[in-house]
Amino acid sequence: MRHILIVEDCECSRLLLTQIVDLVFPDAMIYYAQTATEAFPQIPSADLVITDFDFPDGGFPSLLPLLIKEKRYFILQSADPDCVKIYNHDLQLGAVIKGKDFLGNMLSILKKEKEDLVV
Repeated sequence: MRHILIVEDCECSRLLLTQIVDLVFPDAMIYYAQTATEAFPQIPSADLVITDFDFPDGGFPSLLPLLIKEKRYFILQSADPDCVKIYNHDLQLGAVIKGKDFLGNMLSILKKEKEDLVV
């Protein structure tokens, strides 16, 4: 069973991401964090982290060192196109801009990686 952590401070976005993840990984255990402080202790047990760029306690840049240390795959999503373009790490499965075709792009990344994710 996959453990997926969604780091997002907007409730609407969390609900949408949950529905998207559930379409591709219906048996996954989904966990949530609204701040970096909430996310830090959950990252070591996550198989995949779907994270917004900007949220309380430092945002995505504060999570990146722990994601790298724990070798956790992640998908970065943001409303700001410049934010998702500045990162390109080996553990990054993709970047999605909130807005036009957010659903299609997120589904595409998750489906592509479904079989490749090591659990």
